Amino acid sequence: MNGGLELPEREGENRVPTRGRSTSSSTMHPNQFATVLARARCSSRRVRVTRQHLVAYPRHVYVGAQYFPAAAFVCRVADGRLSVPTEHTVIVCMYRSNEGEHTEFWCADKFLEGRLSFTDAHERSRLASAALGTKADSGQLAMMSSHAMFSASGSCSFWQGWRRAKTCCGHVACALGALRSRKGDVVQELRAQLTRMG
Repeated sequence: MNGGLELPEREGENRVPTRGRSTSSSTMHPNQFATVLARARCSSRRVRVTRQHLVAYPRHVYVGAQYFPAAAFVCRVADGRLSVPTEHTVIVCMYRSNEGEHTEFWCADKFLEGRLSFTDAHERSRLASAALGTKADSGQLAMMSSHAMFSASGSCSFWQGWRRAKTCCGHVACALGALRSRKGDVVQELRAQLTRMG
């Protein structure tokens, strides 16, 4: 379901330019993300953000099994377009690696929705916070405070649409639109959160 993220490549679709990135990842440079964010719109009145938080998040990059401390805007999105309304968790995160800063977004998350066991979530947070040095303990606690903060998301085809055509689901488009309309610079807020973490 398209939600109104319109970019020059294909007007009217939630298409995102990737510039050589892997088709299986929504990772992009923060400047590219800022362009995506500037164009984000929620095109349905029946899809809305009900909650929004800035949290510490343990980012697990599956390629190479790497873990990074991340800052994330987490949005809970209510979708009333179907006969049975659903709720969805959208995450927009930033982390730093040896290659620089990375920004990503997606819909539904095992860690935030408690679909990752406490033991596995604790281990993921421990591995991600290890990069924080002397702040590792406080970083791990901050990350664990966002574990299971929401219930499981309703059914969504974000990854199918992303891998096939770099299109976002309506939930992500709505969350990006809500972030765009915030006072302040979203990218700078994510960077500031990362700096506070360590």
